[in-house]
Amino acid sequence: MKDNFFEHKIILANPELANEYMELNSEITTEAEWYGHSYADLIGVIYENGLKKSVFTKDQESGNFEILDSFIATGKLMEDTRYKEDGTSYTKYYVLYNVENHSSTKPTVVDVDLDNQVSNVRREFTYEILLGFEGKKRYLTNTCRSTGPGGLALSDVISELEDFLETLFEDNDKGFRSEKDDRYKAFYVDFYDDTGEEFTLWFDSIREILDGVRSIRIIDIKTEIMQKE
Repeated sequence: MKDNFFEHKIILANPELANEYMELNSEITTEAEWYGHSYADLIGVIYENGLKKSVFTKDQESGNFEILDSFIATGKLMEDTRYKEDGTSYTKYYVLYNVENHSSTKPTVVDVDLDNQVSNVRREFTYEILLGFEGKKRYLTNTCRSTGPGGLALSDVISELEDFLETLFEDNDKGFRSEKDDRYKAFYVDFYDDTGEEFTLWFDSIREILDGVRSIRIIDIKTEIMQKE
């Protein structure tokens, strides 16, 4: 964070799009904390009547839109078609980026065990929760640590998920906050779409938020053999 701004590193979701006009790695800056999983950069618009707009200077100067057309031809862009009041349509074309090292880009761990029954192992695992509401997504991660037999497993995490979310609200952490008056308590959570736009959704209870859990998975496991003293 610099001068009260937050910087986020992003990388092309389709690396093959990288060329002299599109860098593989980039960075976005936000004025507030931002927990999005991806970001979409608008590179052009095509209207129903054939009119085109491009962000590329060479396209603007030549008028032939060769660069924009070449990106569209890859079939790797995000398309968003909308309609004007007169009924005519136009389509926006975006290049999609992933947030660098975001949990959503990491594979589920299937080739390492927690070894919870072993007495001389110190273990640590990170799990990801995906919430989904109204077509919007919110990813969360948390890390658990245990030593010796009977250590924490993913089943323990799932059973205590309500407590985990409650802690986030108590701390006003990671875009989770609540407001309370004499009669009512509301819960607010920041969700995101694939373009990176933020949507604050409100809920009547934490249980209602739990209804939106779409997946829980382990994305990292570390184990260490403890040496005898």
